[in-house]
Amino acid sequence: MDEKLREICRKIYAEHQDALDLIFENRPDNLSLMSELYVEALAELANEKNEEIKIISTSKTMIRFQTKRLNQLFPDLPENFPGGWNNHKPYGIELYNKSESISGRIKIAFTGKIDPDGRQRLERILTEVDGGRKRKDTWEWWGTGNWKIAGINNKFVEDIFIIVAEEGREKIVSKIKNNLEKTLIQIDQFVDRIEGIAENTRLK
Repeated sequence: MDEKLREICRKIYAEHQDALDLIFENRPDNLSLMSELYVEALAELANEKNEEIKIISTSKTMIRFQTKRLNQLFPDLPENFPGGWNNHKPYGIELYNKSESISGRIKIAFTGKIDPDGRQRLERILTEVDGGRKRKDTWEWWGTGNWKIAGINNKFVEDIFIIVAEEGREKIVSKIKNNLEKTLIQIDQFVDRIEGIAENTRLK
């Protein structure tokens, strides 16, 4: 950049400092936009599925939600056990958005801060679900399953502003929703295993 251009930039900044500072502080970024698109896609799915999906929390780096079916298997914790998230939720389906490469990955996370009997039963269930892989006795969080929403990759996230501008936000949300729905079908099949193991564990 030559000195003349630098001088022009300094002059513009001096005349519009407050407005430019505000723009810089609130400038959008790819991961923030992806988070918004995920939330919109989940909200549309929840509406279509008669609230079988419930969003628990949202942030730039993660969206946590629950499903009606998993809620039946793992209902809210009692009043005296707020759990690891302090919301009485024993689990959350976590959609990660920490980076371009991680964006679109999903796991099911369980909190270990529950009543001792429930924790022992949960350990037995998750150990079997994970093929016998055990955790330390002091575990606080247990993540299981590993899915990735189709169509979400580094290039898609890096180019998301261009893609939305060219194709339209509504169309992109619809694409994410359709691929997310397919992922949820895979998760539901995984829950079949959890349900069968949980039923056997309940009888022991």
